[in-house]
Amino acid sequence: MLVFPHMTGDLRSALRRLARAPAFTAIAIVTLALAVGGSTAVFSVVDAVLLKALPFEDPDRVVKILLRDTDFQYVPQQVLDVWRTRSATLEAISGYGLRSGQLREAIEPARLSGEVVGASFFDVVGVRPLHGRAFRADEESADAQPVMVLSHGAWQGPLRGDPEILGKSLLIDDTAYTVVGIAPPGFHGPWEREHKDFWTPYPDPETRQIWQRMGYTVFARLRDGVTLEQARRELSALAAAEPGSPSEVEIRSIYDMIAGGSRGELSVLMAAVLAVLLIGCLNLAQLQLARAERQTGEFAARKALGASAWRLFRQALTESLTLAVVGGVLGIVLAYWLVPLFVASSPSDHARLDQAAVDLRALGCALFLAVSSGCLFGSAPAWRLARTSVAEALKGRGGSTRSAMRRQTALLALQVCATLALFSTAGLLGRRMLDTIPRNTGFEPDGVSFAVIGLNDARYDDRDRRRSIFASARAGAEAIPGAERVAMADTLPYYWAGSSFNLTFEGERKSVPRRWVSPDYFALMQIPLVSGELFQATASPEGPVDVIVTEGLARKLAPEGRALGMTLSMEETFGDGARVGRIVGVAADTRAWAPEPQVRDEIYLPFEAGTMRRALIVARAGRLAPSELTQALRLRAQEAVPDLAIEHAYPLTDLLDRPVKEPRFRAFLVGSFSLYALLLAAIGIFGSVAYCLSTRRKELAVRAAVGASSAALARAALSSAATALAIGLLGGVAAAYAAGRAVASQMHRMIAFDPWLLVLAAGVLVASAAAAALLPARRAARIDPIEALRQD
Repeated sequence: MLVFPHMTGDLRSALRRLARAPAFTAIAIVTLALAVGGSTAVFSVVDAVLLKALPFEDPDRVVKILLRDTDFQYVPQQVLDVWRTRSATLEAISGYGLRSGQLREAIEPARLSGEVVGASFFDVVGVRPLHGRAFRADEESADAQPVMVLSHGAWQGPLRGDPEILGKSLLIDDTAYTVVGIAPPGFHGPWEREHKDFWTPYPDPETRQIWQRMGYTVFARLRDGVTLEQARRELSALAAAEPGSPSEVEIRSIYDMIAGGSRGELSVLMAAVLAVLLIGCLNLAQLQLARAERQTGEFAARKALGASAWRLFRQALTESLTLAVVGGVLGIVLAYWLVPLFVASSPSDHARLDQAAVDLRALGCALFLAVSSGCLFGSAPAWRLARTSVAEALKGRGGSTRSAMRRQTALLALQVCATLALFSTAGLLGRRMLDTIPRNTGFEPDGVSFAVIGLNDARYDDRDRRRSIFASARAGAEAIPGAERVAMADTLPYYWAGSSFNLTFEGERKSVPRRWVSPDYFALMQIPLVSGELFQATASPEGPVDVIVTEGLARKLAPEGRALGMTLSMEETFGDGARVGRIVGVAADTRAWAPEPQVRDEIYLPFEAGTMRRALIVARAGRLAPSELTQALRLRAQEAVPDLAIEHAYPLTDLLDRPVKEPRFRAFLVGSFSLYALLLAAIGIFGSVAYCLSTRRKELAVRAAVGASSAALARAALSSAATALAIGLLGGVAAAYAAGRAVASQMHRMIAFDPWLLVLAAGVLVASAAAAALLPARRAARIDPIEALRQD
């Protein structure tokens, strides 16, 4: 009640004083806006990915279960059945697989991507449909009527928000599914970063048999109070009791799997947010203290004229809060601009990152930080001004006292120290993220595009008809002006894992990925043939087949170097079929299966010898831009099957970018924020040093009057800042080393120290301080000493 009657007058007084000090006002507002805006933007991004709860009920109880001693980590059908019926630690469990198909009833040809799940899937994730119902237990049986739950996006998209969709039958490929529910908006399935169109508990009989042989990805909900270790021990024991089943069980929280890959980096980002706030607050504190020293005489005179200490304190604090509010509002505006910039750089399939926005929590946090900074770093100078001694001020002690200079030196040193530690650690983290991106893939993706034709309908059961369609699509692609070379394949690097053969070598039975490709695939992809020859363009789907193996696999099959001519017995990993292959060539190794910089063995087989229902028409551009070639391929593929939607058409570089978009984005986020912090520190140091030295204009003017040169004035101006810089640089090196070691101990493949990052940051900060010191020195050399002594 004591403050409010005078608030309007105090605010007017604060605005007048700030208007009379435009340099101080501008520096303080910009510093605070940069600190609050950058911190709020990064908080919003981190909050969306790391802090916000998943749209599940009790998401910490939702887990993924893996069998670690299998090549593919899938859970066999018999083990899944045992866990479902006998586990005491699981509340619900569901198998999981992928399913895509052609939606036949859409206004335009549409291909939907979905998930095949157990009937208890929605109990596992704890999500209830927005409309309709979830699955019943009997709908998982083999003789049940196929049903589906649509995603909200698919309902509003290809189905145009049909209000009577529940109960209708949708034909996907050759299977009719009855729509029983619609998922709530924002639900994307257990992965949360991949948009799905539907969920169904019943695959077609052929696919069901394949999955029962190969196993399932498994998600489950733990019972309340059960730990991951308790569940792991029980499930391991149950799996071990099944003959021939793997028993090494790993259970991972779904939250850790979604956000865990980036949790370490995002946690460092949150620490960086606090560091940037600290840098901004140190800037503000230094400016406030320097201004308080400059205003000592004014406040002493007002006190001598009868102003109370409380009134002086109130007015000084109002000035600080005014700066804080204006800086905070500008910071919020800046955050609104920065968040879309960050999101635009994110992976397009990262659903949680799409939710990043400056919401009410972020707004409240920003305003709280701004006002808190104003109160915290404005109250001390305000209290000091309110307690100014009139006698000391009138004796000339209102200038830059030694104690004030010590405080300013300490604040500047802390600022430099924090900036070096932050910039170095963030730079090391950004380098670590970029190091996960393979530099040499073993093939040339630039200029390559492809289109995918999927013939899953019963209309295309005849193999000869499929071959005719694929040949027609290839002929159309070869007729594209500017297409340099065309090939066929069933999969491409980074696109689809395809299938595999079981081979026996090195004393073990191992699964080796395979690709069905036409002979010109190697020239198109620029994969050199190390030895041997290409297989023929014509081949039979029955009987022995010529194959090409990668160099690494050839060494394992024949350590003595005689792989050519070897006969391989190749058994289907996920089927009952087997083929006999004769090695006719050895191709160079490629890094084609993961974003990790590793080489995996592969077998290439003639495309004509396969019975696949999906084919990729691949072309290398000559005179065409990749986007033009991609569009032309899509059109030629669509002409071959006008009644089907083309699954995909992309430049190959898009595929390579997908698995590394997220580490690139995180590196961009960390790197840009560290540069942002360095810029903030440089601006703050420049403003703080320049403003603090402006309080010494009398001293510098007197030195100039008695004959001091410009260089001497610059040295005098730099003397106080140099001490702070030296202390800050030494402390910053130590802090950067300690912070780098601490973060590197938690991060795989991260170095702990890079002196060049420190040299860069130190150079920017020293240059900023030196530039700030030269301005008062040059002004002092030109100012009239008598005029300087008269100024207050």
